[in-house]
Amino acid sequence: AHCFREVHGAPCPKTEAIATVLGRIRVNPEEALMVGDAEADFIAASRNKVSFLLRRTPLSLAFQACYDGPSFDNLNHANGVKESNE
Repeated sequence: AHCFREVHGAPCPKTEAIATVLGRIRVNPEEALMVGDAEADFIAASRNKVSFLLRRTPLSLAFQACYDGPSFDNLNHANGVKESNE
């Protein structure tokens, strides 16, 4: 967590958590990045107009199949980053 300003998880509603953090630390949505591993994370980021980076895991295979944005497998390896198809 030393790379992140804040880390949140369930049961807090993700859309609400992002909005709260943005307001508390006074950051505009275009200056923020949501890193998540599920479609719910992507939806929460989108609703707050925050960029999203998908962490690919075996638990999110169905979402990965339809997601075409930036993603990664492992932050310890630079080659784990997949560019967006935009």
